Amino acid sequence: MKFTEEQFSKLKLGLIPRAMEDKWFIFYENDWLYFHRSWTGFGIFKAKLIKGQDGHSITEFWAERNQDKYSIEDDQSDIETLLFLITEGLLGIDTRGIYFQNNIKSDVDMVKGWSNFGTLLFKNKDAENTDLSDLTDCIKSVLLGVAVGDAIGVPVEFKSRATLREDPVTDMFGFGTHNMPSGTIWLNDWAIKFRLPIR
Repeated sequence: MKFTEEQFSKLKLGLIPRAMEDKWFIFYENDWLYFHRSWTGFGIFKAKLIKGQDGHSITEFWAERNQDKYSIEDDQSDIETLLFLITEGLLGIDTRGIYFQNNIKSDVDMVKGWSNFGTLLFKNKDAENTDLSDLTDCIKSVLLGVAVGDAIGVPVEFKSRATLREDPVTDMFGFGTHNMPSGTIWLNDWAIKFRLPIR
């Protein structure tokens, strides 16, 4: 991938997260572009940019393979993520349509896309673009469904299907498997109280 001087100037500016929905922190230092997850601070990718006769180009690319920091192990997926971060995040070229066409086939894919790119993928940059309208409400609905499912399932986690057939879950209750209050959900080892009137 080659970059003009103008594009290289944009790459050097990087990308600073301004809200929780901004999933990446990207910066340039000593010929390297560093790509860090904004909420963990973990460095996930780095790409070396070298100037040649016909512009700058990426000559090396590294991806984190420590499963505690980054769970993806697919090189092709990493390359697609890197290219999207460069084109959309650093150069401002709207490539969301291509990403949607190639990667969003279901609600699960949409949540994965939000988790990986946040506002880079879902922010409505062009009000006239009806194909990529703001999907914030859809994402919120999916996440709310996940939270409700977790709050209902936490008290009976690790119970056998036979036990649940005899005593099925029909309402939100507490003090089950993890001895947590009704409505508790788990997020990355943090228990959060979730209150929703369910009748």
